[in-house]
Amino acid sequence: MNSETQLRPNAFHFHRQIIILQRAGGGSAERQFSEWESASSVARAFGIGKLESGAVSALMTSIDPSVAEQLTEAVRRRGMAKLLSHEVISRGMFSKSWTSGLAAAESWKEVLRNKEDGRIVQLFVARLLADHDRCLQTMRKALTYKDAVPKHQCCGMFCHLLDCLERNAPATQFKDMQDRLHKMFMESFMDPDLLHMVSSEVPPGDLKTVAAFRPFLAQLETMVREAKEEKEAALAATAREADLNRLLSNLENDFELLRSRVESSGKEAEAHALDMKYIRERQQQGKQYIDVWMAKKCHFSRTDEHFDSAIPQFLKFKEQFRSKGGDEFMICCLDATVFPANASYMSNAIKTFSALLSMTSNAVGIVLMPVYQTQTTPGALLKHKHLLETNLMNAGLSTHHTIQVLFAKPDSSAKDARALCQTAIACFHTHFSEHAFTSSVAIREGKLGPCNLVKISDFIGYDGELSKPGAAARVEQLLRFGPVLHLLMKTA
Repeated sequence: MNSETQLRPNAFHFHRQIIILQRAGGGSAERQFSEWESASSVARAFGIGKLESGAVSALMTSIDPSVAEQLTEAVRRRGMAKLLSHEVISRGMFSKSWTSGLAAAESWKEVLRNKEDGRIVQLFVARLLADHDRCLQTMRKALTYKDAVPKHQCCGMFCHLLDCLERNAPATQFKDMQDRLHKMFMESFMDPDLLHMVSSEVPPGDLKTVAAFRPFLAQLETMVREAKEEKEAALAATAREADLNRLLSNLENDFELLRSRVESSGKEAEAHALDMKYIRERQQQGKQYIDVWMAKKCHFSRTDEHFDSAIPQFLKFKEQFRSKGGDEFMICCLDATVFPANASYMSNAIKTFSALLSMTSNAVGIVLMPVYQTQTTPGALLKHKHLLETNLMNAGLSTHHTIQVLFAKPDSSAKDARALCQTAIACFHTHFSEHAFTSSVAIREGKLGPCNLVKISDFIGYDGELSKPGAAARVEQLLRFGPVLHLLMKTA
């Protein structure tokens, strides 16, 4: 008779017999085996060993019926001898809430615990059977508890990593990733990485530790990056479109405003003619006012190169201003910015300069001292200054009132390298004990200005690239040689 009871006895045989007795109902056997939780009771009832009785007790009480049915079918087809030992079952490896988080894997205790959903146990059974079937028949042996614990840890870690991947992967992509990873797991490709992760990391762990997960993580990172770039591109396109619409709206508003302000061509020409007429009248009135004011109150003249007209001009306008009443004041300027090569020429200029200052105590002389430029040397510059001061003192003029003439370049570009100050001497004739200009602000504070400098492009003789002033002309801002005397007479 071919039946279960005629095969080599194991826990599944006894489990089968107990199920049959339960289905038959009642009887002494049911009363004897009412406490299936006690392995010792089962051992006494059937006269079997401790591990085998523990396995029977686990199959009856703590193992899910569907899992017990899978194990029973696997033993029926493959045999118990080379599939697994009773110890694996009796120690609760297939039971609910059992965990393989032991010893070094204790930090993963909850991750490796058998859950109510049975995922880890179902995967563990499938992996156990796959490893058994893949092994050569001559090399098969029963799975011991020692070998089963790492295998259970691999199953638990694989389920945990799949959950982590599912949280990051899109639902449409995860199913394909899961199938491909499950196939690699069933071939034992991930076991070394999973066991290393259990022993060296703590929950939740890093998916990149397992090599099989890395391509999928790279794929997810690429998808996230592409999605981010696509989103940024969409936002940028939306922003550009909004900016374009705003600019178009502003342009349309500006055009509407311009259209509302545009008048007929006749009115526009009439308005332009009126504007030009007003400007011309203002210019003419201003020129007339300046001419009248200069004729009555002030006179400015530049001496000739031989200085013959300086003293006659002074006497002429002194008499003219004396008839107007009030005090007369004179400012005489000697421009020695570029020292002349002709020594007698400078000597004559200083003599005329001294003669003008000796005519009245209401006069002051301003001597612009030489400055450095590329056509001279520091030694020559010092020599010219010393010679100029010596000649002034020999002419009876004081040289101790030093002032700084300040300049401004409002119309010049940043390339204009001309200095913004120049040293000058305020001279008085020593023939007078008191001078009207000693109490002036410029003498007291030692500065005069700022005076606006003309642009280099506005110099006399400047013609673009064809004709440009030289270094000396740029310094003195006049295209002529030697010092020039300027005479300014004004009434109070």
